[in-house]
Amino acid sequence: MSTVHRTRETLDGFREFKLRRSGARRLLAVLILVLDVGGGAPSRGIIARMRAIIDRWKDDHRFLSGTDDDPMAAMHAPSDVVVIGRCDSTGRSATGTSM
Repeated sequence: MSTVHRTRETLDGFREFKLRRSGARRLLAVLILVLDVGGGAPSRGIIARMRAIIDRWKDDHRFLSGTDDDPMAAMHAPSDVVVIGRCDSTGRSATGTSM
């Protein structure tokens, strides 16, 4: 199956997680997810993690968060790296390490 077909399947799968399925940034986010897993369909867990990242960013920055953040959330979703921690005004996390 082609990357285009996997991208369409993944867009359809976004419905389950109540993620919008239209717009260039959402399409770019889906393409990033598909390419990150080697052209296959990303797992439900990866899509759920992307949703969790977006939700956390909206909780912290409701007035700044939007669909333009979707590609960045897609880049972080397949990783085990914590990207939803809080930083102070110096850019340091609660543990004193840079985020």
